[in-house]
Amino acid sequence: MDTTNIVALLLFVLPGILAEKISHRMDFPAAEKNSDFKEMVNGILLSMPIIFVVGIASVFINKFSSLKQLINEFNDLFFLATFSIAVFLLAIIVGVLKGLSTEQWYKAINKIRGKLGKMDIDDKCCWRQVFLEKKVNRYIKIIKDEKILAQGFSKHYSLPNEEMSIVLEQPEGIDYYLENHPEFMDHLKLWETYVNIEKGVIVEVYDTSEAEKYLESLEARTTFLDW
Repeated sequence: MDTTNIVALLLFVLPGILAEKISHRMDFPAAEKNSDFKEMVNGILLSMPIIFVVGIASVFINKFSSLKQLINEFNDLFFLATFSIAVFLLAIIVGVLKGLSTEQWYKAINKIRGKLGKMDIDDKCCWRQVFLEKKVNRYIKIIKDEKILAQGFSKHYSLPNEEMSIVLEQPEGIDYYLENHPEFMDHLKLWETYVNIEKGVIVEVYDTSEAEKYLESLEARTTFLDW
């Protein structure tokens, strides 16, 4: 295989793989990693429209009258470099758009499924839906065999492709309220419950918004009295 064929092969395969990698980086990693063969096939399929669009643009810009003229231009290093840069820039754009539009595709699909009386689908596991989709404060209780293994305010969660784990914390100053105003815990509201059926672990997720408002009212009252 001569150098020209190698360059052509790389130019045909790499843009799609790059776009695919970027699209995956725009979202959380999936629980199951795609095989190298599947990534290669997806990359080739994605490369085809990228090469086609840049090729059509080159034909119009350079006013080629035949496909042979376009192919012959690849012997010109300046044209090859320009074409390659355009291809990889478009691959980056396609990757970003693909990654950002995944949720919109599922919304469109679910509208059709809804009209057919079928339930909605998506690519998000239960762990992601409960813990990773919304950036909010949560109080968490981890329960197994009716015993509380751990509880506290959430700080970090593992990603879908990692072993399921949670980092809990005690916010600065919370010890004072736990000792002097433990009633603020009564303002926590059970929001969602995550159940791992295989391991028998239950994670109760509490909304802290009302508890935060209560603590703020206590702070305001203390400030007023001090004043």
